[in-house]
Amino acid sequence: MKTIPQGFISAEEMHTLEIGLGAEPMSAGAWEAALLALGYALDRKIAISSTIKMITGELAGVSYPARHYGLKHVESKMSAFHVDCPRPNWEAVGELRRKTVLSKNKQRLLSV
Repeated sequence: MKTIPQGFISAEEMHTLEIGLGAEPMSAGAWEAALLALGYALDRKIAISSTIKMITGELAGVSYPARHYGLKHVESKMSAFHVDCPRPNWEAVGELRRKTVLSKNKQRLLSV
């Protein structure tokens, strides 16, 4: 059984921990390009830096720095989470959302 640290850890430590638990790593550039290929783009107008604290599961009690972006549907220009937004390739977007993505400067994990 893996020893899971408690409290605040760095984004790099969390990235490594998620990979150890089976998450697939992806570079920030490849992640953004894959979203674009599916018809979605990061909405950089909606960008929030925060500390994520896991409250359930194997990682309960772990906190790490994160950067969360909005996601928009390229063709309609709507938020991907808007009730009226078309959702082509939505299952594939969901798979990309489960990847572990470390920011280029390695200071935060990225998510949408």
